[in-house]
Amino acid sequence: MGLDEALKSISSFGRWQVIVYMLVGLSFGPPAMWQLFAIVFIGYINPHFCKADEGFTQDQWSPKELDDFGTLTYAQCKRFSEAGNNKSALTDCSKWKYVDDGFDENGGTIAMAWDLVCDKDTWVETSQTVFNVGVVSGFLIFTPLQDTFGRKRIFYFCALIMNLFGLSMSFAPNYYVFCVMQFLTGAAAAGLYMSGLVISTELFPSEFRNIMAPGSYLFFTIGTCTLSLWAHLFRHWRDLQFLISCIGFLSLLTFPLCPESMRFLIVNNRLDEVKDILRKGARWNKKVFKEELLDDEKEVLTLSESVKFKQMFTNPRPRRYVLIMIFLVFASNIAYYGLSLMTTSLSGDKYMNFFIVSLLEIPGTVVAIIAMTLIGRRYPLVFFNLFAAVFLILSSVFTTVKINGELNEDLMTSMALIAKFGISGAFTIELIYSLEIYPTSLRGTGTGITVGCGFMGSIMAPYSVYLYRKYPIVPGLVFAGVSFIAAFLSLLEPETLGRPLPNTIEEINAWTLTLSKEEKENAKEASRKFRALFSCKKNTAEVDVPTEADTPAVVDSTSGIENPAFEPNNNIYDNINGADNSKENDVTYI
Repeated sequence: MGLDEALKSISSFGRWQVIVYMLVGLSFGPPAMWQLFAIVFIGYINPHFCKADEGFTQDQWSPKELDDFGTLTYAQCKRFSEAGNNKSALTDCSKWKYVDDGFDENGGTIAMAWDLVCDKDTWVETSQTVFNVGVVSGFLIFTPLQDTFGRKRIFYFCALIMNLFGLSMSFAPNYYVFCVMQFLTGAAAAGLYMSGLVISTELFPSEFRNIMAPGSYLFFTIGTCTLSLWAHLFRHWRDLQFLISCIGFLSLLTFPLCPESMRFLIVNNRLDEVKDILRKGARWNKKVFKEELLDDEKEVLTLSESVKFKQMFTNPRPRRYVLIMIFLVFASNIAYYGLSLMTTSLSGDKYMNFFIVSLLEIPGTVVAIIAMTLIGRRYPLVFFNLFAAVFLILSSVFTTVKINGELNEDLMTSMALIAKFGISGAFTIELIYSLEIYPTSLRGTGTGITVGCGFMGSIMAPYSVYLYRKYPIVPGLVFAGVSFIAAFLSLLEPETLGRPLPNTIEEINAWTLTLSKEEKENAKEASRKFRALFSCKKNTAEVDVPTEADTPAVVDSTSGIENPAFEPNNNIYDNINGADNSKENDVTYI
């Protein structure tokens, strides 16, 4: 007997699980995405040109030049050295006049407030890179802390400080203080997301978690869609930043309803607290909790062999799988964040563009979940990357190709927005896929390293906005290029649907790229169970699921676990240092 059986006894997909999942998801998804993507609006660089001194017209003060789309405009960074003399040499501007472009004319963006243009025209992108470096730091800081203090404490601590730093950002007196707040906010956002994902997905038995984990992306979509609304209503950057931080504090109100991670409690010998949580869930679901299901429970994994991370790189196949997966995550990160940050630079209404590009994540996520469960990981991942690459290339082509003598900017924007469907689908599959290529004792560590290295793409992504302003064709081609490479490299990864999760490197080394006949049958069975979860013929609580014999709580190095899985590892740093890791681990199966 184990925690999975106990969860099934109170209903696998009951009212309690759904309500808590929604509350936790809404507590980390929207607030984190508001802070992450607020720079799209508060860092918008308005059309600008040198501000003429009193007594001079703009024509007497500034020369004119063609922009990237062939429109004659006033020069953004140069003026005549002798006002009124159009033949005099040009000199740099010292002050600027901004076209409000829908923002408050009194410093409505940080670019307007602090003149982040011309020789400072990369400073907005740098501030977002600082935020993303903070995110990486947050993963490194809060991973060990949540294993020590618990998921719930870290979750609400990060929610508190993220919104405090975000609120402080709205009062930043200068650019440098703003960047410090960006870094701290990013670090807290990482801890919030990481702990919230574990808490919410652990509410369900294992057969539901490969749906609920990537399903958490939908809460991110809610966040990005609503950010468009907030930005439309609040046109000054300080007001917008203040608003999203204040609303974020509402997540603290869910503290009494949010349970601690039950697997964290089990690993720390706090079984009575687990029983209290399940009793509460049973009351909400109007079920009876059978305490004997947990009497001898200790959800740990006993391994006959401790695997050191460096061993993944001494074996050719595992090394190839890891390096390819890092690139796949990198490709999705740079395209996803780059395209999202670029939306306000595209033609059309900036608020509607961002809303649409966010909304397209929903079908991408849903189709990806269905495809990777019914078809597998490899081929859907190839499809989504190729889909994104094709539309990104079309978008780039339309930045230079004229139709009826004119550039069709709306068509270019449409192609870029459609590409987000493919990028979101690839991102969703990689969340699960990256967990399945590591042996059990390295799954938490390996996934953390893969995500951390891949997140370098998001650190580089903000500069795509700068590139687009200078060379509109370049960002789309870069994103398309990495997506094409990712599609090809996906074919060099092994299919994992229908295969038991590996416990040793030897098992990974024995994998072929395609499934054997027996593994194909296992994949069909996994697909059947997925369809059964949503069958109208019987209640989900009665769905045929693996028995205890099929999925033992304690396994040895020769046994397998129902695929796929998500296993946060309590000893993440021991694994990195090559220390023995045969002691108890906090394990979560999806």
